[in-house]
Amino acid sequence: MVRPVGCYRQLRDYDQLISRIKTLHGEGKNVQAIAEQLNREGFVPPRRRGPFTVGALAPLLQREGLVGERRRDDLLGADEWRVRDLAARLQIPPCRIYYWITRNWLHARRTLSGQTWIAWADHDELKRLEKLKMLRNSHTARKNPKLVVPKVRKE
Repeated sequence: MVRPVGCYRQLRDYDQLISRIKTLHGEGKNVQAIAEQLNREGFVPPRRRGPFTVGALAPLLQREGLVGERRRDDLLGADEWRVRDLAARLQIPPCRIYYWITRNWLHARRTLSGQTWIAWADHDELKRLEKLKMLRNSHTARKNPKLVVPKVRKE
């Protein structure tokens, strides 16, 4: 007989559950994907009231220190910026950074999940982007080709 318990720590397979959650999080999966995977693998939440949900699982991840991609500093390399941080640094709206990324005017990559952009800009690139932000019309590339070509990134 298996009885419901009051909290996660009382689960018989608590250590195994936390280990699996950490593995899935390390693979770049979001909370929804982790919940679905845990349900497929037969894990059950305390009180046995239905499957794992985002609402039930998110606080557990937070307690374990597993934050979302937008807050993970370990995903950032040298001279890499979250889009919102770069936008704040340049004092422009984030949508302009996304526009530059889609035009290949700025080096950027997606995280493992594909949901978050990380932009690259060293000191020289920041100077170029400061000049680029002053140009607001749609003919920037034609009129200022040097400003829209990013510096070669050395890995």
